[in-house]
Amino acid sequence: MRISLSRRQLIIPAVAAGILCLVVLIKTARKPERVEVAERTTTVRVMKAPQLAVIPRVIGYGHIQAGQEWQAVTEVSGQIVEINPYFKKGALLAKGDMLVRIDPAKRLTARQASTADVNNLLAQLRELEQTERDTKHSYEVEKKSLDLYRKEYERMKHLMASGTIARSEMESTERQLLTQENKVQSYRTTLNGIPAQRQALLASISASRSRLEEAEIDLAKTYIRAPFDCRITEVSVEKGQAVNSGQTIAKADSIGLSEAVAQMPMYMFRYVVPRGGNPIAQGEKLTTETFQRFLSLDALVRIELGSDTVSWKGRVTRMNDSIDPNTRTVGVYVAVDDSYIKAEPGKRPPLLPNMFCEVELRGHPIDPAVAIPRSALHGDTVYVMNADNRLELRKVTVDFPQGHIVVLRSGLAEGETIVLTDVIPAMENMLLNPVTDEQAIETITREALGEGSVR
Repeated sequence: MRISLSRRQLIIPAVAAGILCLVVLIKTARKPERVEVAERTTTVRVMKAPQLAVIPRVIGYGHIQAGQEWQAVTEVSGQIVEINPYFKKGALLAKGDMLVRIDPAKRLTARQASTADVNNLLAQLRELEQTERDTKHSYEVEKKSLDLYRKEYERMKHLMASGTIARSEMESTERQLLTQENKVQSYRTTLNGIPAQRQALLASISASRSRLEEAEIDLAKTYIRAPFDCRITEVSVEKGQAVNSGQTIAKADSIGLSEAVAQMPMYMFRYVVPRGGNPIAQGEKLTTETFQRFLSLDALVRIELGSDTVSWKGRVTRMNDSIDPNTRTVGVYVAVDDSYIKAEPGKRPPLLPNMFCEVELRGHPIDPAVAIPRSALHGDTVYVMNADNRLELRKVTVDFPQGHIVVLRSGLAEGETIVLTDVIPAMENMLLNPVTDEQAIETITREALGEGSVR
């Protein structure tokens, strides 16, 4: 379509006007202002890394059991003729209290018979001693008579040699001498036999006294008494019941000693064990005493009672012989003395078997080392603020973790400023605005010294 001349003439002025306006706007436009870009600052919580002698601690869980368990086993047979009225399950009995008495009639008869045997043998021994004294006296008398007969015989020999007496008188004197020598020999033989008779009597007396002692022991066994302060856990006998030797009639647990059996994670338990100084390697004999002296761990046994927690001080006595194959934990036995005596009614109950408990073990303080909050460790990296308030990502080596803290082996020095805030994103050399967290310093110090929780 062709545009008419008049329309073409109208377009040219309009274009010219637009160009003119554009030129005017460009000439009169203001230049853009130059804005300086400021570096962004991130506010973070910080603290100085302390060097502390951390007390290594580990927590395990388990149950309470009696430190001593006793089974009352009869050693003699017979009928139960007497029974303690408090001899029932759950009752508390003191050491030496009589539980039951077995009919002693048979043992009394045996004791009387043995006593009679001993008295009879003692009478025989006294008779033998009197016989010995009499025989010695007669022996001495007959010896003197023998000397007289010998002198008379010698005199008769001289008289006969001189022809003063007849041979018959000489022979009569000789017969008297021989008779006297026979008497003396008879007494000597009797005296020589008395020591053997005495020895046989003494042996018989010893045997009879042994039987008497055995009868006394059997008589004492008719009384079954509590060997220590205990709580009765099982009773299986009644008055009038006949029992056999070797029969179990009751069971009891000691109230003087309780044991907490707790399973400790092996990877944590190794930190509370003293480092170095193996007593066996130093030539000491491997005994329970050596083991306890080497460990010398402090132990706390805790019982949860609703909103309250009751603690007991204990001592490590021994460990299980193997690692639990399912949990990979080691069983540790902690003894607590006199929990019944130290109990407070309504506040502090005694330690009863099968109570669930928490056990905390504490070792000796380690050599001072840098300790930081566990939350300040990011993998193997710690955020450190340098002297220019800029972030530095520092690689560290962990010695061991404990509760809410981590003890470092290397990578961080005492007094360096660590960042507690989890900065996202954490970029090297980013500018920081530090705010010191005094509460974090106090918390980590308390926990390192064993005052805080390690759960």
